[in-house]
Amino acid sequence: MKVEEVEGIDSVAIAELIAHLGLDAVRRQLPEIKEAAQMIFAAVTSGGNVFTFGAGHAQSLAMEFSSRAGGLAIFQSMHLQDIRTERRDAFWDLRDSQPERIPENGIKVLDHHKIKENDLVIIASQSGRNGAIVEMAIECKKRGIKVIGLSSSKHSQAVDSRHPSGLMLSDVVDLSLDNGSVIGDAVAELPDGKSICSASTVCFVLIAQAINAEVTKLFLLYSLPVPLLISANLDHGDKSNSPLKFPAINI
Repeated sequence: MKVEEVEGIDSVAIAELIAHLGLDAVRRQLPEIKEAAQMIFAAVTSGGNVFTFGAGHAQSLAMEFSSRAGGLAIFQSMHLQDIRTERRDAFWDLRDSQPERIPENGIKVLDHHKIKENDLVIIASQSGRNGAIVEMAIECKKRGIKVIGLSSSKHSQAVDSRHPSGLMLSDVVDLSLDNGSVIGDAVAELPDGKSICSASTVCFVLIAQAINAEVTKLFLLYSLPVPLLISANLDHGDKSNSPLKFPAINI
């Protein structure tokens, strides 16, 4: 979308475009979303844990899955901040893309959370190119851990990998989903050629909620209690959100 003049910036049209990109990604990848749900359900019901990770603003996917009202109490989010010896303000964490370019940081995050065989890891990255997320996926495969990756196919295909192997996230996961966002993520082009309004967060969130719905259907299909999280800001929320355990079943 091109924005020819300032008064021509149509905020509603931009919002609709971003929503369309995410909805289109869900519609055309419904089989892959169902497959992701099966992988998640299998991990949880066999005694494993499901971990989510995204560097930078891709952390939005990890957050959307984890500890979310109306979500499922089966996800644990991971963050590069988990391995930082000294904490710093979130603003600077988002501005600094260097930590996600360092391959060994991916392994450090896995070790910090004691990821083990039978667990499942979901990794989000708009570009799919940086060292930490590629190394994390490679290390998971070495440990016998299933990995689901989400990135922008258009963005990934337009750039080179920053991992020494030359591989992208989509090359090293068990299941890859396209978030539907554009090259560079921003969707509205200004007269000077620069663009504004990023789509990946909305795209990631819509895919996450579609996966949540499909996982919930599996719990209902197998007559298992749905591990549903209630808003902590409802009066009965704290009482309702007690930990649940699930029996191992074969699917």
